[in-house]
Amino acid sequence: MEASFTEAYELHVDAIYRFILRLLGNPTDAEDMTAETFLRAYQSWSELLDSASVRAWLFRIAYNGCIDLMRQRQRYWTVPLDTTAADEMAQAFTSPATSTETPLKELIRSESVEFLQEALLQLRPIDRTVLVLGELEGTSNREIAEIVQRSETAVKSLRQRARKALRDEVLRLLKQRNTSLKDLF
Repeated sequence: MEASFTEAYELHVDAIYRFILRLLGNPTDAEDMTAETFLRAYQSWSELLDSASVRAWLFRIAYNGCIDLMRQRQRYWTVPLDTTAADEMAQAFTSPATSTETPLKELIRSESVEFLQEALLQLRPIDRTVLVLGELEGTSNREIAEIVQRSETAVKSLRQRARKALRDEVLRLLKQRNTSLKDLF
């Protein structure tokens, strides 16, 4: 039992942390919730029936923990980003391959990432979740449905609405800052 839990931890800890960080927007909260996720998983490891669904099960534990934390703190709509959080978010969104970019391209990428993260954090938690899992983690609709306990059809609909909500939020933020997408990217 412990060997397979250790393997699951090593295989999924980075993805779970990135997911939580994108949902909560705070590195300290993300570290705490990642630890809490794996503690809960370890405590319930014997109840896991299908070892093929470990990834979805871990994401579901993380998702439920994030929702609980947001409810406790009543952070449904905004999560402030401090400088450290923005730096970690930029690292979580960008791939290691970007380190060969020129300094100007890296600056533009980090500003774009911060802007998109700010827009993402304005969305409802369920919208954030389906976008982060589907668009950033590459999770299938079936697996997302398992994580958020919705039907696959509902997830498809949620993803479409979440994309529209993100687009609307980006446009709102651009208008608020009196800038355009061309200036940002």
